[in-house]
Order: sequence, then structure tokens, then C-alpha cells
Amino acid sequence: MDQMRRYNVVAAVLSSGQATTTPVLQRFTSISSLHFLPAVAFEAPTEVTPEWIRAEHRAGRLAVIGEIGAPYAGFSAGDSVYEPFFALAEELDIPIALHVGSAGGGATYTGSPKYRMELNRPLRLEDMLARHPRARVQMMHAGWPFTDEAVALMRLHPQVYADIGVIDWTQSRVEFHRHLQRLVDAGFAKRIMFGSDAMVWPEAIGMAVEALDAASFLTREQKRDVFCRNAATFLKLAPSTCE
Repeated sequence: MDQMRRYNVVAAVLSSGQATTTPVLQRFTSISSLHFLPAVAFEAPTEVTPEWIRAEHRAGRLAVIGEIGAPYAGFSAGDSVYEPFFALAEELDIPIALHVGSAGGGATYTGSPKYRMELNRPLRLEDMLARHPRARVQMMHAGWPFTDEAVALMRLHPQVYADIGVIDWTQSRVEFHRHLQRLVDAGFAKRIMFGSDAMVWPEAIGMAVEALDAASFLTREQKRDVFCRNAATFLKLAPSTCE
């Protein structure tokens, strides 16, 4: 919370498992007036049921589906086993956030033996997107390092937004800025969202903010868009959220 106040974070998505989503939200909202959006995180499609998501959403306790960490369970998020979640996201008009691209170094050898980078390729989402064109899709980690595929996916599928969480503080500034500038140069400055994916390292919030602020190729208005306005549009928050 100290880091979020220091860097003027005005809204944040809190992602936790099915059994802990509600208590995590209650804990954070009890100590802060910031705008928190509760989300359910899972990897394998058997870890959570669409019925539970529907009930939690109806009760006002769930606003986002994801992060869906499909590659950690040996799937692509575009595999048919996730079809019910895309269909539900489309029906309820709530965002669905997908792990696409980045992973911790050596993830296959440090607890996720089914993880393969191939499963993160952005273009593996295409058939699913075509079947659910009204789903609001968040391509987490902006599809890095598959820059060409991320550009191609966003060009053809306007419902896809990219967030820069993790890559803005785990990658070198040169590498992060290279990927970000390519997305901006391709015309997607209005569909890129700030993120930290801070997980258990609060300091990552500040590192992420500073890495984006250091992107000299972005105009002041583009930075305002990426830091807040684009996410407000994607999440359907009031425009005044970013004032």
C-alpha cells in the first residue's frame, strides 16, 4: 500500500485463487480506499468453474477473469478447454486476462514442468478470438518476446489490449523499450496498459512506473494513456478515474 500511494496508483486488479479471491479483496479494501477490482487467477481449467465465476460476479465480488496462466499447466490460453471462460467473459462483458509471453527464467525447471514458451505465442489465440469477438481480452506481458506476433494479433483483433506488467521491471530497459516502441509505432498506443504484476515484490511497482516514464519515445499524452486512460477504457471505469 505504501508503494501504491507513493506512485499514485488509483485502481488495481487483485488476482487470487477461487478459494481466496473474496478474503484477499476484503483485506485490501479494509486498509485502503483505492479502487480495487477482484479477479480470479488459475492455470488449469479444472481449478475454477464457470458457475462459481457467474455467482461471484452476480454477487459483486468478481470483476475480471484471470490471470489465466494456461502455459504453466501445459496449455495455450487459446485451447478449447478454456472456451467456457471466454464465452462467459463475453456474456457477462467482463475482461479476461491471459498469460501470453513472459515467464520467470527456467520456469519449466522450477515448479512448472509443463511450461513451454511455444504455448505463449499470441497467434495461438486467434481461433478463440474469432469465436468470441466481443470478449475484452487482456494480453498480459504484451506478448513479449513474440513482438511480431503481438503486433499481428492486435492489428487483426481490436478487442485485444496489451499490458506491460512484468516485462517493464524484469527485462533490461533496452529490451523493454524495444518491444514497447514497436507496439506504439504499429499504432497501438491507445491499447497498451500499464501493469506491474508485482506479485510478492512491492518494489516492482515503482520499478515499473520508472521504466515506463523513462521511455523518451512516448509523448506526454501517450504516457497518460498508458499509465491510466487506456486501462480505464478497457475496464470501463469512469474517465474521472484518471484525473
